[in-house]
Amino acid sequence: MQEAMSFVLPYIDRWGSFSVRVHPDALQVCLETLCSLPKTLRARRLKHLRIESTEFDAEEQWDNLFNDDLPALESIWLAGVSVPWNGPLLMAGDGLKHLHIGMFEEDSPGAPSLPEFVAILTRNAGTLVSLTVDESNITHDDVEGSDPELEKELVLPNLEILQMTQLDRDVYWWMVRRLRCPKVVEYTGNPGQHDMEFNNMVQNQPRASPFPNVRRLKSQYTVVEKGYVILAKMFRMLRKLEAVEFYQCRLCPAVSESFIWDPKEPRGIALKELTFIATRGLSAEVLTRIVKSRNEVESRPKGNDLDQPYPPKLEKLVLRGCAVSLAAEDMKYLKLNVERFEWSESVESHEE
Repeated sequence: MQEAMSFVLPYIDRWGSFSVRVHPDALQVCLETLCSLPKTLRARRLKHLRIESTEFDAEEQWDNLFNDDLPALESIWLAGVSVPWNGPLLMAGDGLKHLHIGMFEEDSPGAPSLPEFVAILTRNAGTLVSLTVDESNITHDDVEGSDPELEKELVLPNLEILQMTQLDRDVYWWMVRRLRCPKVVEYTGNPGQHDMEFNNMVQNQPRASPFPNVRRLKSQYTVVEKGYVILAKMFRMLRKLEAVEFYQCRLCPAVSESFIWDPKEPRGIALKELTFIATRGLSAEVLTRIVKSRNEVESRPKGNDLDQPYPPKLEKLVLRGCAVSLAAEDMKYLKLNVERFEWSESVESHEE
Protein backbone atom coordinates (compact mmCIF):
# COMPACT_ATOMS: atom_id res chain seq x y z
CA MET A 1 0.00 0.00 0.00
CA GLN A 2 2.83 2.41 0.80
CA GLU A 3 4.33 1.83 -2.64
CA ALA A 4 0.98 2.43 -4.32
CA MET A 5 0.44 5.67 -2.41
CA SER A 6 3.95 6.88 -3.30
CA PHE A 7 3.18 6.29 -6.96
CA VAL A 8 -0.09 8.30 -7.10
CA LEU A 9 0.56 11.11 -4.59
CA PRO A 10 2.59 13.30 -7.00
CA TYR A 11 -0.61 13.70 -9.05
CA ILE A 12 -2.86 14.55 -6.11
CA ASP A 13 -3.65 18.01 -7.43
CA ARG A 14 -5.40 16.35 -10.41
CA TRP A 15 -7.50 13.89 -8.44
CA GLY A 16 -11.24 14.15 -9.02
CA SER A 17 -12.00 11.06 -6.94
CA PHE A 18 -10.25 8.75 -4.49
CA SER A 19 -11.56 5.28 -3.64
CA VAL A 20 -9.99 2.53 -1.55
CA ARG A 21 -11.38 -0.67 -0.02
CA VAL A 22 -8.77 -2.81 1.75
CA HIS A 23 -8.00 -4.80 4.91
CA PRO A 24 -7.62 -2.66 8.08
CA ASP A 25 -3.83 -3.09 8.16
CA ALA A 26 -3.41 -1.80 4.62
CA LEU A 27 -6.00 0.89 5.23
CA GLN A 28 -4.04 2.16 8.22
CA VAL A 29 -1.00 2.71 6.00
CA CYS A 30 -3.15 4.58 3.50
CA LEU A 31 -4.80 6.79 6.11
CA GLU A 32 -1.53 7.54 7.90
CA THR A 33 -0.21 8.82 4.58
CA LEU A 34 -3.29 10.93 3.82
CA CYS A 35 -3.29 12.43 7.33
CA SER A 36 0.34 13.51 7.18
CA LEU A 37 0.63 15.07 3.74
CA PRO A 38 3.06 17.95 3.27
CA LYS A 39 1.25 21.29 3.13
CA THR A 40 2.29 21.57 -0.51
CA LEU A 41 0.22 18.52 -1.49
CA ARG A 42 -3.42 19.53 -1.93
CA ALA A 43 -6.42 17.77 -3.46
CA ARG A 44 -8.53 20.83 -4.09
CA ARG A 45 -10.24 19.27 -7.14
CA LEU A 46 -11.35 16.13 -5.27
CA LYS A 47 -15.13 15.69 -5.55
CA HIS A 48 -15.66 12.06 -4.56
CA LEU A 49 -14.08 10.34 -1.54
CA ARG A 50 -14.70 6.67 -0.72
CA ILE A 51 -12.80 4.91 2.07
CA GLU A 52 -13.83 1.41 3.14
CA SER A 53 -12.46 -1.16 5.52
CA THR A 54 -13.22 -4.79 4.77
CA GLU A 55 -13.93 -5.31 8.47
CA PHE A 56 -15.84 -3.60 11.26
CA ASP A 57 -12.82 -1.90 12.73
CA ALA A 58 -12.94 1.82 13.51
CA GLU A 59 -11.54 2.52 16.96
CA GLU A 60 -9.18 5.29 15.82
CA GLN A 61 -10.30 8.63 14.42
CA TRP A 62 -8.36 9.91 11.45
CA ASP A 63 -7.80 13.65 11.66
CA ASN A 64 -6.40 16.06 9.07
CA LEU A 65 -7.26 13.95 6.00
CA PHE A 66 -5.98 15.74 2.89
CA ASN A 67 -4.86 18.62 5.16
CA ASP A 68 -8.56 19.28 5.86
CA ASP A 69 -8.66 21.14 2.56
CA LEU A 70 -11.24 19.66 0.16
CA PRO A 71 -13.28 22.65 -1.06
CA ALA A 72 -14.75 20.79 -4.06
CA LEU A 73 -15.89 17.69 -2.13
CA GLU A 74 -19.43 16.57 -3.03
CA SER A 75 -19.54 12.89 -2.06
CA ILE A 76 -18.28 10.98 1.00
CA TRP A 77 -18.53 7.23 1.56
CA LEU A 78 -17.10 6.01 4.88
CA ALA A 79 -17.43 2.36 5.90
CA GLY A 80 -15.61 1.11 8.96
CA VAL A 81 -13.63 4.35 9.04
CA SER A 82 -13.94 7.06 11.68
CA VAL A 83 -13.15 10.76 11.30
CA PRO A 84 -13.85 13.81 13.49
CA TRP A 85 -17.57 13.91 12.70
CA ASN A 86 -17.93 17.65 13.22
CA GLY A 87 -14.56 18.38 11.65
CA PRO A 88 -13.76 20.15 8.37
CA LEU A 89 -14.13 17.04 6.20
CA LEU A 90 -17.91 16.86 6.67
CA MET A 91 -18.61 20.51 7.36
CA ALA A 92 -16.61 22.48 4.78
CA GLY A 93 -17.21 23.61 1.21
CA ASP A 94 -20.58 24.33 -0.34
CA GLY A 95 -22.19 21.21 1.09
CA LEU A 96 -22.26 17.48 0.37
CA LYS A 97 -24.57 15.95 -2.22
CA HIS A 98 -23.99 12.30 -1.28
CA LEU A 99 -23.23 10.85 2.15
CA HIS A 100 -22.77 7.22 3.17
CA ILE A 101 -21.88 6.22 6.76
CA GLY A 102 -21.75 2.60 7.88
CA MET A 103 -20.01 -0.50 9.22
CA PHE A 104 -19.42 0.27 12.88
CA GLU A 105 -19.52 -2.40 15.55
CA GLU A 106 -21.93 -2.05 18.45
CA ASP A 107 -20.59 0.44 21.03
CA SER A 108 -17.74 1.34 18.68
CA PRO A 109 -15.87 4.42 19.96
CA GLY A 110 -15.43 5.53 16.37
CA ALA A 111 -19.13 5.75 15.53
CA PRO A 112 -20.72 9.22 15.45
CA SER A 113 -23.04 10.30 18.22
CA LEU A 114 -26.58 11.28 17.33
CA PRO A 115 -25.92 15.01 17.96
CA GLU A 116 -22.87 14.80 15.69
CA PHE A 117 -24.91 13.06 13.00
CA VAL A 118 -27.67 15.66 13.25
CA ALA A 119 -25.08 18.42 12.96
CA ILE A 120 -23.75 16.85 9.75
CA LEU A 121 -27.26 16.67 8.27
CA THR A 122 -28.04 20.22 9.36
CA ARG A 123 -24.85 21.57 7.78
CA ASN A 124 -25.57 19.78 4.48
CA ALA A 125 -29.36 19.89 4.57
CA GLY A 126 -29.79 22.05 1.50
CA THR A 127 -27.47 20.08 -0.76
CA LEU A 128 -27.89 16.39 0.11
CA VAL A 129 -29.35 14.32 -2.73
CA SER A 130 -28.65 10.84 -1.34
CA LEU A 131 -28.13 9.62 2.23
CA THR A 132 -27.22 6.11 3.38
CA VAL A 133 -26.95 5.14 7.02
CA ASP A 134 -26.26 1.40 7.21
CA GLU A 135 -25.09 -0.51 10.28
CA SER A 136 -23.80 2.78 11.60
CA ASN A 137 -24.36 2.08 15.34
CA ILE A 138 -24.77 5.79 15.92
CA THR A 139 -24.64 6.36 19.66
CA HIS A 140 -27.76 7.80 21.22
CA ASP A 141 -27.12 8.69 24.85
CA ASP A 142 -28.82 12.06 24.37
CA VAL A 143 -31.99 10.86 22.62
CA GLU A 144 -34.02 11.40 25.76
CA GLY A 145 -31.80 14.21 27.02
CA SER A 146 -32.06 17.95 26.91
CA ASP A 147 -30.31 18.68 23.60
CA PRO A 148 -32.76 21.06 21.88
CA GLU A 149 -31.29 20.29 18.44
CA LEU A 150 -32.65 16.75 18.67
CA GLU A 151 -36.18 18.04 19.12
CA LYS A 152 -36.21 20.22 16.01
CA GLU A 153 -37.72 19.14 12.74
CA LEU A 154 -35.02 18.74 10.10
CA VAL A 155 -35.98 19.18 6.45
CA LEU A 156 -33.78 17.81 3.68
CA PRO A 157 -35.48 19.56 0.75
CA ASN A 158 -33.46 18.05 -2.10
CA LEU A 159 -32.93 14.50 -0.82
CA GLU A 160 -34.07 11.94 -3.41
CA ILE A 161 -32.55 8.64 -2.23
CA LEU A 162 -32.64 7.53 1.41
CA GLN A 163 -31.41 4.29 2.97
CA MET A 164 -31.87 3.65 6.69
CA THR A 165 -30.90 0.06 7.48
CA GLN A 166 -29.77 -1.88 10.53
CA LEU A 167 -30.16 1.14 12.78
CA ASP A 168 -30.43 1.26 16.54
CA ARG A 169 -34.05 1.49 17.65
CA ASP A 170 -33.79 4.94 19.23
CA VAL A 171 -31.86 6.43 16.33
CA TYR A 172 -34.38 5.03 13.86
CA TRP A 173 -37.14 6.53 15.97
CA TRP A 174 -35.45 9.95 15.88
CA MET A 175 -35.19 9.83 12.07
CA VAL A 176 -38.83 8.82 11.70
CA ARG A 177 -40.04 11.60 14.00
CA ARG A 178 -37.79 14.47 13.00
CA LEU A 179 -36.73 14.04 9.37
CA ARG A 180 -38.83 15.49 6.56
CA CYS A 181 -37.81 14.55 3.03
CA PRO A 182 -40.45 15.80 0.58
CA LYS A 183 -38.53 14.81 -2.57
CA VAL A 184 -37.42 11.30 -1.61
CA VAL A 185 -38.49 8.94 -4.38
CA GLU A 186 -36.43 5.87 -3.40
CA TYR A 187 -36.40 4.53 0.15
CA THR A 188 -34.59 1.45 1.48
CA GLY A 189 -35.19 0.32 5.03
CA ASN A 190 -36.18 -2.39 7.45
CA PRO A 191 -39.92 -1.77 7.91
CA GLY A 192 -41.03 -4.27 10.49
CA GLN A 193 -37.65 -4.22 12.28
CA HIS A 194 -38.99 -1.65 14.70
CA ASP A 195 -42.74 -2.17 14.45
CA MET A 196 -43.71 0.42 17.04
CA GLU A 197 -41.70 3.13 15.29
CA PHE A 198 -43.11 2.29 11.86
CA ASN A 199 -46.61 2.20 13.28
CA ASN A 200 -46.11 5.71 14.59
CA MET A 201 -44.73 6.85 11.25
CA VAL A 202 -47.66 5.65 9.16
CA GLN A 203 -50.53 5.97 11.61
CA ASN A 204 -49.96 8.48 14.37
CA GLN A 205 -48.04 11.26 12.64
CA PRO A 206 -50.00 14.48 13.24
CA ARG A 207 -48.03 16.08 10.43
CA ALA A 208 -47.54 15.00 6.86
CA SER A 209 -45.72 11.78 6.05
CA PRO A 210 -41.92 12.15 6.30
CA PHE A 211 -41.54 10.63 2.81
CA PRO A 212 -44.80 11.42 0.99
CA ASN A 213 -43.47 11.08 -2.56
CA VAL A 214 -41.68 7.74 -2.38
CA ARG A 215 -41.99 5.85 -5.66
CA ARG A 216 -39.57 2.98 -5.01
CA LEU A 217 -39.50 1.09 -1.70
CA LYS A 218 -36.93 -1.58 -0.83
CA SER A 219 -37.25 -3.69 2.29
CA GLN A 220 -34.28 -5.89 3.16
CA TYR A 221 -33.23 -8.37 5.83
CA THR A 222 -36.59 -8.11 7.58
CA VAL A 223 -38.72 -10.68 9.33
CA VAL A 224 -42.27 -9.41 9.09
CA GLU A 225 -44.70 -11.49 11.09
CA LYS A 226 -46.74 -9.14 13.24
CA GLY A 227 -45.89 -6.02 11.27
CA TYR A 228 -48.06 -6.75 8.26
CA VAL A 229 -50.77 -4.33 9.38
CA ILE A 230 -48.13 -1.61 9.51
CA LEU A 231 -47.00 -2.44 5.97
CA ALA A 232 -50.57 -2.34 4.71
CA LYS A 233 -51.03 1.11 6.25
CA MET A 234 -47.79 2.22 4.63
CA PHE A 235 -49.02 1.13 1.19
CA ARG A 236 -52.16 3.22 1.66
CA MET A 237 -50.14 6.23 2.79
CA LEU A 238 -47.57 6.13 -0.01
CA ARG A 239 -50.03 6.77 -2.81
CA LYS A 240 -47.27 7.43 -5.38
CA LEU A 241 -45.52 4.13 -4.72
CA GLU A 242 -44.74 2.48 -8.06
CA ALA A 243 -42.23 -0.27 -7.19
CA VAL A 244 -41.70 -2.48 -4.12
CA GLU A 245 -38.80 -4.87 -3.56
CA PHE A 246 -38.32 -7.38 -0.75
CA TYR A 247 -34.76 -8.70 -0.35
CA GLN A 248 -34.02 -11.58 2.00
CA CYS A 249 -37.21 -11.09 3.97
CA ARG A 250 -39.64 -13.48 5.61
CA LEU A 251 -43.23 -12.43 5.15
CA CYS A 252 -46.41 -13.69 6.70
CA PRO A 253 -49.20 -14.36 4.13
CA ALA A 254 -51.00 -11.13 5.01
CA VAL A 255 -48.06 -9.06 3.70
CA SER A 256 -48.19 -10.44 0.17
CA GLU A 257 -52.00 -10.43 0.33
CA SER A 258 -51.90 -6.70 1.02
CA PHE A 259 -50.86 -6.17 -2.61
CA ILE A 260 -54.16 -7.60 -3.84
CA TRP A 261 -56.20 -4.70 -5.14
CA ASP A 262 -59.41 -4.05 -3.22
CA PRO A 263 -61.53 -1.18 -4.58
CA LYS A 264 -63.24 -0.91 -1.18
CA GLU A 265 -59.88 -0.30 0.51
CA PRO A 266 -57.51 0.99 -2.19
CA ARG A 267 -53.81 0.77 -1.46
CA GLY A 268 -50.77 0.77 -3.67
CA ILE A 269 -52.75 2.84 -6.13
CA ALA A 270 -49.77 3.52 -8.40
CA LEU A 271 -48.01 0.15 -8.03
CA LYS A 272 -46.51 -1.18 -11.28
CA GLU A 273 -43.57 -3.37 -10.16
CA LEU A 274 -43.15 -6.09 -7.51
CA THR A 275 -39.83 -7.81 -6.82
CA PHE A 276 -39.18 -10.63 -4.36
CA ILE A 277 -35.56 -11.80 -3.92
CA ALA A 278 -34.63 -14.67 -1.57
CA THR A 279 -37.89 -14.01 0.25
CA ARG A 280 -40.09 -16.51 2.07
CA GLY A 281 -43.81 -16.42 2.76
CA LEU A 282 -45.10 -16.30 -0.81
CA SER A 283 -47.58 -18.64 -2.46
CA ALA A 284 -48.65 -19.25 -6.05
CA GLU A 285 -52.27 -18.65 -5.07
CA VAL A 286 -51.56 -15.18 -3.66
CA LEU A 287 -49.32 -14.19 -6.58
CA THR A 288 -51.99 -15.05 -9.12
CA ARG A 289 -54.60 -13.19 -7.06
CA ILE A 290 -52.38 -10.08 -7.02
CA VAL A 291 -52.07 -10.15 -10.80
CA LYS A 292 -55.74 -10.94 -11.35
CA SER A 293 -56.88 -8.08 -9.11
CA ARG A 294 -54.70 -5.54 -10.91
CA ASN A 295 -54.51 -6.76 -14.49
CA GLU A 296 -58.01 -8.10 -15.02
CA VAL A 297 -59.91 -5.06 -13.75
CA GLU A 298 -63.15 -4.58 -15.63
CA SER A 299 -63.72 -1.47 -17.70
CA ARG A 300 -64.59 1.62 -15.72
CA PRO A 301 -68.33 1.68 -15.08
CA LYS A 302 -70.43 4.62 -16.05
CA GLY A 303 -72.38 6.83 -13.70
CA ASN A 304 -71.65 7.38 -10.03
CA ASP A 305 -68.59 5.13 -9.96
CA LEU A 306 -66.51 7.29 -12.27
CA ASP A 307 -64.47 8.61 -9.35
CA GLN A 308 -63.68 5.17 -7.98
CA PRO A 309 -59.91 4.55 -8.15
CA TYR A 310 -58.58 1.84 -10.43
CA PRO A 311 -55.02 0.59 -10.34
CA PRO A 312 -52.57 0.65 -13.23
CA LYS A 313 -51.58 -2.75 -14.54
CA LEU A 314 -48.80 -4.60 -12.75
CA GLU A 315 -46.15 -4.37 -15.45
CA LYS A 316 -43.30 -6.26 -13.78
CA LEU A 317 -43.19 -9.21 -11.39
CA VAL A 318 -39.81 -10.66 -10.37
CA LEU A 319 -39.25 -13.81 -8.29
CA ARG A 320 -35.60 -14.74 -7.73
CA GLY A 321 -34.38 -17.31 -5.24
CA CYS A 322 -37.76 -17.48 -3.49
CA ALA A 323 -39.17 -20.57 -1.78
CA VAL A 324 -42.40 -20.66 -3.78
CA SER A 325 -43.71 -23.55 -5.84
CA LEU A 326 -45.27 -22.58 -9.18
CA ALA A 327 -47.19 -25.19 -11.12
CA ALA A 328 -47.17 -25.16 -14.92
CA GLU A 329 -50.56 -23.44 -15.04
CA ASP A 330 -49.37 -20.76 -12.61
CA MET A 331 -46.30 -20.01 -14.72
CA LYS A 332 -48.44 -19.89 -17.85
CA TYR A 333 -50.91 -17.46 -16.24
CA LEU A 334 -48.22 -15.12 -14.90
CA LYS A 335 -46.30 -15.07 -18.19
CA LEU A 336 -49.51 -14.37 -20.11
CA ASN A 337 -50.81 -11.60 -17.85
CA VAL A 338 -47.64 -9.76 -16.73
CA GLU A 339 -45.69 -7.93 -19.41
CA ARG A 340 -42.35 -8.54 -17.69
CA PHE A 341 -42.37 -11.71 -15.61
CA GLU A 342 -39.08 -13.12 -14.32
CA TRP A 343 -38.69 -16.29 -12.29
CA SER A 344 -35.40 -17.90 -11.28
CA GLU A 345 -34.18 -20.26 -8.59
CA SER A 346 -31.07 -18.07 -8.34
CA VAL A 347 -31.00 -14.63 -6.73
CA GLU A 348 -28.95 -13.33 -9.66
CA SER A 349 -30.75 -11.42 -12.37
CA HIS A 350 -30.89 -13.00 -15.81
CA GLU A 351 -31.69 -9.71 -17.50
CA GLU A 352 -29.05 -8.42 -19.87
